[in-house]
Amino acid sequence: MHSAWIACLCCFWPTGLLAILKASEARDALARGHLYGAQSASNQARAMVRISYAVGVISVVAPVVILAVWFGVFTNRFNKSD
Repeated sequence: MHSAWIACLCCFWPTGLLAILKASEARDALARGHLYGAQSASNQARAMVRISYAVGVISVVAPVVILAVWFGVFTNRFNKSD
């Protein structure tokens, strides 16, 4: 459940929120004794956390790469000695 909160607050909140809901569903199913339901909800929560982390990393790395390329092209134009 803790990683679902981290994914929601620090990465991509839509899938992080789904992860929190699924983790809560898993906890409730386990408390009722539904082992299969708890395992299924837990797997879904884990998948949502992974998606949140991936989107979070991509949303940070992609702009950095784009800016690096843009600055590289921009500064390369002014450094040419034609």
